[in-house]
Amino acid sequence: MKKFQLVLFLVLAAACIAAPLSIVLKYEKTLAAGTQFKFRTAPVDPYDPFRGRYVALRFQNDKMTLKESDVKDDDTCRDDQAWFVRIDVDKEGFAIPVEASRQPLAGENVIKVKARVRREWNAKKEKPKDRYTLDITYPFTRYYLPEHIAPAAEKLYDESLRRAGNNDENLARPTMTWATVRIKDNRAVIEELYINGKPAIEAVREEIEKQKAGGEK
Repeated sequence: MKKFQLVLFLVLAAACIAAPLSIVLKYEKTLAAGTQFKFRTAPVDPYDPFRGRYVALRFQNDKMTLKESDVKDDDTCRDDQAWFVRIDVDKEGFAIPVEASRQPLAGENVIKVKARVRREWNAKKEKPKDRYTLDITYPFTRYYLPEHIAPAAEKLYDESLRRAGNNDENLARPTMTWATVRIKDNRAVIEELYINGKPAIEAVREEIEKQKAGGEK
């Protein structure tokens, strides 16, 4: 009986170790071999002062138009549905969603996301158009940093977006703040957050040095 309990314990222990290890290995595999895309960032609202260890991210290109043939009757107005979204790049080299399906799509530029389908109405709001909007929630919304750096990085991130006019009302203006994301096997992992065109930690260090130099004058 004791031998059986020991074997059972070892099996359970191995399972407990294997599950998180598998997640870590998939994460590292995606970073090492995934296709890299640059995602334009956008301001996050509301602000959460208790975040602490990470910068919360939102992305501009998080919507796309669907045809009626792409949508099933039970798809509309349901949150957190699983969709597969194909990513391409625009003329400036930033990621944009170009195809979406409830069924898996082939290719190494596909992400499994959570999304919501909305029917578009005409100007008089009388009859719905033969078009739908897919609101995409990307599976990478946090960029983790050392706790003593994250608040400063988030402040710099917000300031950079405001200076660039990088918001939903003015998407045409250039941005110096983005995230590089690696995609493989429908998984997506943030590789780096760039603030003012530089990796987040480097941007924060430069800002601190600038403030120190200003204080010494």
